[in-house]
Amino acid sequence: MSSDTLAESAAVPDTPGRADLPRIVPRRRSGQGTAAVVLVLLGIGQYYVEKHYARGAERTR
Repeated sequence: MSSDTLAESAAVPDTPGRADLPRIVPRRRSGQGTAAVVLVLLGIGQYYVEKHYARGAERTR
């Protein structure tokens, strides 16, 4: 094996990892957005569940 072949196979890009960043960041942001939406929906659901059971507690007094 010549040293030229070894050098060509070991070549790395000028900015390693930079090519992946534009694809990774939007996924992370979309995951954060999805989590925020899920938490908001769970909070709304909790509000109505507590409201429902609070009415039942008022009836039994």
